[in-house]
Amino acid sequence: MPLAQNRLTDRTLRNLKPAAKRAYDLADGGDLYVRVEPSGSKVFWLRYQLDGHRRRWVLGHYGETGVSLAEAREKRDDARKLLRQGIDPFEYKKQQRRAEQRALEASQYAEREATRQEALTVAWLVEEFCDHELPVIHKKPGWGTALLRTHVAARLGALPLSAFSSAQLWECLDPLRAGQAATARHVYGLIRKLCAFGLRRGYLAADPSATIERKTVAPKPTPRQRVLSDDEIRELWFAFGDGGVSRGVWLALKLLLVTGQRRGEVMRAQRGEFDLRTQRWVIPVEHLGKKKTPTGTTPHLVPLSALAVQLLGELFELSPGSPWLLPSPDDPAKPIDERALNRAVSRRNLTWSPHDLRRTVRTRLSSLGVPAVVAERVIGHELPELLAVYDVHAYEAEKRDALKRWAGELRRILRI
Repeated sequence: MPLAQNRLTDRTLRNLKPAAKRAYDLADGGDLYVRVEPSGSKVFWLRYQLDGHRRRWVLGHYGETGVSLAEAREKRDDARKLLRQGIDPFEYKKQQRRAEQRALEASQYAEREATRQEALTVAWLVEEFCDHELPVIHKKPGWGTALLRTHVAARLGALPLSAFSSAQLWECLDPLRAGQAATARHVYGLIRKLCAFGLRRGYLAADPSATIERKTVAPKPTPRQRVLSDDEIRELWFAFGDGGVSRGVWLALKLLLVTGQRRGEVMRAQRGEFDLRTQRWVIPVEHLGKKKTPTGTTPHLVPLSALAVQLLGELFELSPGSPWLLPSPDDPAKPIDERALNRAVSRRNLTWSPHDLRRTVRTRLSSLGVPAVVAERVIGHELPELLAVYDVHAYEAEKRDALKRWAGELRRILRI
């Protein structure tokens, strides 16, 4: 005799009390159950069998904001119809939801396209540029996107592209020129690329930035020529860590001085880039601090001196469970903030910056008699275009010798 169906009532469900420690189930019939959790939550679930396998399908929580008893029974009856056809009701519903989601996404995309065609604005052009062009041409697309959104889209976002002119661009640049000259120059460079993109794609009839020169936005700053003295090198090596600077940041500054690489390349470095046995550091293309070029670039090989290997060994010991050489103190799954080195130097009120360590290495290599081509390759500079085309020598042996000589000079300076 078949079991009775629809045995539960709303009154019964409302009055169900949770057990102290374990959940328990009550049957409504037709393989429909309600589970009462120790928390008091009540969940409908369906038991069924298909292709010799028993399966369980959670239908939802009982209650005003969840699934009613009538709705749970309707889902049960629909599922039984599907099972008679050999169809898994759970998979069927999942495919239905996917189809509905795809239809919704297609509808939303069509609406967005229609809206875009109706009104092309500066904000829309910024987003198109940041989505399709900036990741290809810029080494830090996220940073560039933030600058354009903050200083261009936030001011001119609603402006139709047909009204986009140099007068509006000056509204973006003028607030930056007095106190933020470097930012003004960066924003100007991004605007030039944005307008060139708009012209190529046919979104702009003319370039509104064409009459604005970089030097009128903000004069080019005088190139820094700061090189650390022997005394400053000794202070960095032996005394910099006094006063609240983390051990990892201090070691990172030392590594910059020993290898001559870019700050970002050290801060973004992953442990897998280093082979301490063969004394090699291979910086992948995506971590290189170089501008993207049409011909692309190649990974940069940094031979490691014994001094560099010693520093890396200490860094590895500081973060054994993280993939990053310098993990974030807040989240070891992420790298440390790239500005951490600058902040550490600023707190000491020093007259040099982390980038000056790189210039120091390059200058000292020349003083040690290292040929310019080798010294440039050591710090990861590209060779001049014609030379780069015809000279594909890796310079590993020469770079290793140069960095070994620099490590020896450092040991002389440091008296170690």
